[in-house]
Amino acid sequence: MLVRCLLCLCIGLFSTGLFSNESIANESVDNENPAVETVEEVKQDKDVAQTLFELERSVAILQLSKANLDDYYSMEKSVISLRSVVDFFAVMTFILLIGLVVLIMQMRRLKAKLMMTEQILEKELNVDKTSKTVD
Repeated sequence: MLVRCLLCLCIGLFSTGLFSNESIANESVDNENPAVETVEEVKQDKDVAQTLFELERSVAILQLSKANLDDYYSMEKSVISLRSVVDFFAVMTFILLIGLVVLIMQMRRLKAKLMMTEQILEKELNVDKTSKTVD
């Protein structure tokens, strides 16, 4: 973008120099004394210079807006690719969370089964101990 601005500035300065040399050469051919100019010629030169300045400024603005548009499109492409990566990681995170919930539920169920098995074994051991003590 900076290169485009510098290029536009260089082209503008170069073209300004060409137009000013050309107008001086044309005036020297028309008038025998180039130092003497009429008021109309001075106004016309100022109008031409102002028009040239406005044109150069318009070209610079167009180039900057085009550069910004290109930057916008490249940024939009990177956002789209980033969005797809984020969506992928969001899905993966969701799947991992669901897997964690399922794992916790299974662990609770297995813990409950283990507790029931231990209680049954303890009851059987207590029954065996009482039966041995009774004998």
